[in-house]
Amino acid sequence: MPEMISTDGYYREIGYFLSCIEQDRDPQLTTPQQSRDAVALALAEAESICTGKVIEI
Repeated sequence: MPEMISTDGYYREIGYFLSCIEQDRDPQLTTPQQSRDAVALALAEAESICTGKVIEI
């Protein structure tokens, strides 16, 4: 695993998901579906920037 600053949001998010796995509980702060949607949005934004077009989600 790459070195990460412990105050970084990604670091804390990964830690949260790992603790959910270790404690065998479903994530409550951010669900896997919300994470998937956030990635889809970021990819659409990047595509829009590159193409100069509106991207439907």
